[in-house]
Amino acid sequence: MRNKPELSPDLLKRFLACQCSAEEEEAIARWYRSLGGGRKALQLSKEEENTLKQKLWSAIRLGIYGSFPPEKQTGKFRRYLRVFFWPAAAAACMLLLYLFFAPSGTDILKTLPPQDNRIVFNNTGDNILCIALPDASLVWLRPAGTLSYIDFGRQDRREVTLQGEAYFEVHSDPGKPFIVYTGEVVTRVLGTKFNIKAYDQDHTVEVEVTEGKVALSASQDLQLAANQKAVYNISERTMVKLDVPVSVPHITAEIAEEARFEFNDAPFTEVMDLLEKTYQLDIQLENDALSNCTLTASLNDETLDMKLRLICRSIGAGYRREENKIFISGDGCTAL
Repeated sequence: MRNKPELSPDLLKRFLACQCSAEEEEAIARWYRSLGGGRKALQLSKEEENTLKQKLWSAIRLGIYGSFPPEKQTGKFRRYLRVFFWPAAAAACMLLLYLFFAPSGTDILKTLPPQDNRIVFNNTGDNILCIALPDASLVWLRPAGTLSYIDFGRQDRREVTLQGEAYFEVHSDPGKPFIVYTGEVVTRVLGTKFNIKAYDQDHTVEVEVTEGKVALSASQDLQLAANQKAVYNISERTMVKLDVPVSVPHITAEIAEEARFEFNDAPFTEVMDLLEKTYQLDIQLENDALSNCTLTASLNDETLDMKLRLICRSIGAGYRREENKIFISGDGCTAL
């Protein structure tokens, strides 16, 4: 009969939330060092080891990438993160060790502190949801999909988590890599267009690239260029690359069918309402006289930024962007 590791679940939870004292952190480090020996010391069968590896991977994702409040991820705390990254990963592993050996009814993960700092989009409707990220990247999220992220401005990389299927148009920023987490598959890009399909019931993750290049990592590292596709089998932990051109669904065309950007003497407020609804933005007019303007234009084939530039140019206005808010300024128009 195996002995369960003796460590308080509450202490682990507080460690993952960065609420432990220095003495408690040292106690956790001593406990972890005392385990040693890996699978042999814990007397795990090969099947149990594989099961544990699967759980460890998910827990480390949850514990490391989702547990640090963004307002602390600057200056001194970033140096703290570099020093304590591996102890924190060890704490996530310890948490899973407890879950693995605890009674089947035990579920500590459900009691971890909520990640209130994470911005979450759930597409519960029947249509594709277009999301404008703070860095000007666009994501077209299919029904039943979920996309979440933490404020990009406070980090040295742009990280999002996806469940379901989405098409990405990533704004190029060499200083801040764009990373998508989908279970065991991590997709890294600098600026490109690609589609990811990762539904739990499919037991696979599919990545298709339309422009640029992406780097994948899971059971192996892989690079994809335009018109290439990779399929990762979760149960077999294998990844297959298709070197022949693939037909990637043009989700942007489907969006255009749902939201037609054709205007004929349309009130400015009507144009702004359509932009807000389509791209999940908050647009604010800094001068009430702007609402007196009208627009006649066809903008279906333009990107969000180009739409804003052309609209503002037509009325002699300008715009600035702060996170998911757009502020439009200008003299406006005379009321008729």
